[in-house]
Amino acid sequence: MAVVDLKCKNCTGQIALDASGKRGTCSYCRAEYIIQDRNNYHIVNNNYVSADGMSAKTLTERGEDLLAERDFAEAKKRFVRALDISPKYARAFFGMARVEAKAVKREEYIGVVVQNWQNRKLTKDLYTAHRYATETTRPYYFGVIQDIHRKGLALRDSKKQAVEDACGKMKKWAIIDAIIAVAFTCLCVFASPWFLMLLFMYIVAAAFLKLREDITVPPLMSAKIAKDKAQQSYEDCCKWVAEVERAMK
Repeated sequence: MAVVDLKCKNCTGQIALDASGKRGTCSYCRAEYIIQDRNNYHIVNNNYVSADGMSAKTLTERGEDLLAERDFAEAKKRFVRALDISPKYARAFFGMARVEAKAVKREEYIGVVVQNWQNRKLTKDLYTAHRYATETTRPYYFGVIQDIHRKGLALRDSKKQAVEDACGKMKKWAIIDAIIAVAFTCLCVFASPWFLMLLFMYIVAAAFLKLREDITVPPLMSAKIAKDKAQQSYEDCCKWVAEVERAMK
């Protein structure tokens, strides 16, 4: 195995490996290191380090710097490489989550997630970060999920209100249609044949004009379609909020 220079975690000096590649010594502070192979990487005192001396932490920090510059493509490359070195590094997973949302700061990320709640990809890496986090960092990721859940509850309530409003509008049009039907029935019973013929011609002409103007959906049917869409959106939002709640456990 060739000699590879790695960085000392104490003084950032160069670590020179011996011929076996299993041990190294810092050329500055003389700290000794035990090295183990892991594919194309090394484990330096229980920390994964690439052959060019880059650790998962360093790569993630560089990715976060690029994220702050909104260079999402390059930031993603650093996070992917960090996870290749350390597959359970929570900080890199949270970086990937923000890249997916194209958001830099925590508040911006939360806003994007809630606004695009139907896109489950935005929270996948966040949940992974929470699962792999240490006891020290887990409260931070839990707090992010908790904020998403709090705003998700408000979103669910607004969608429930939209369903109630749509139901009210549908009932209103149902009453109007019923009144029109009763009035038309009474007119047919008590009106003269000539008047009924004129009324029939008027209805045919009006229907023809509406078709030409592409007005083909009656108000009651339109209200019912809007109500069904609102109901489906509310049910989907309830499922999403439940998923967030499960991630908090």
